[in-house]
Amino acid sequence: MDKMDGDIMGEREILMVPIITIFMFLGITLGGIFSFLFRFILGMKIERTFVFCGGLLLGLILFELLPESFTQNSWMGIVLGILAGILSMSIAEKLLHKNLNVANGSLEYIRSFVLLLVAIGIHNLPTGLALGTTMKTDAFSLSPLLAALILHHIPEGMALMGSMAFVESPSVLFVISAVFLAVVLGASIFIGFLIGDNSYKLNTLLFGGAIGTLSFVTFHEILWKAKRKMKFHEFGLYVLLGLLFVYMFLLLIH
Repeated sequence: MDKMDGDIMGEREILMVPIITIFMFLGITLGGIFSFLFRFILGMKIERTFVFCGGLLLGLILFELLPESFTQNSWMGIVLGILAGILSMSIAEKLLHKNLNVANGSLEYIRSFVLLLVAIGIHNLPTGLALGTTMKTDAFSLSPLLAALILHHIPEGMALMGSMAFVESPSVLFVISAVFLAVVLGASIFIGFLIGDNSYKLNTLLFGGAIGTLSFVTFHEILWKAKRKMKFHEFGLYVLLGLLFVYMFLLLIH
């Protein structure tokens, strides 16, 4: 009887994976809509939008990823993951630089978009593994999780859409990207559910990798690139606005 109950519970949890995946897609999409409003309705210039999105990502790293990672995981694993993430992004950036004519301004932004997409995808891996493991415990609650998934991915969706300024058909590409990121999350949830507690060490390294990849893209591909095209006081203002937005946003949802 207990085995049968366990099998039924397992089937129900697996059926939750596509539901969670859809809600993650909705969170990214909602963020993209907000970014569209900022850029086209409020008339924010491309550089300002780019810096604001960099501030959003910096806020996620400082106010959520770093505190959460070091309180729940081994600091050694996190540091190793961060170094591996920075190294992998550096290699990917050099490969893209070699294959794209970055003297062309639009291709330069496309490179930033690709790296950001990869970094967010890596960020979804430890999140999904942790969720998959949690689904096996009595503490798992679906409703708060779905709300958190939507809200936590809004800043990422804003940054992703903000990096598409010079991309043709940005709406189509954004939807494809959001589907890709949601599928990555869904697959990692399923893997986390299967391997259970054995995912702890892997998850620690992936959390560090997520911080490293997002940090590289935030500082090297977004903030540094935009800084060269803006006055310092204007640059600082929009970074600060992004930081404040994320800080207030996280206060509201926690």
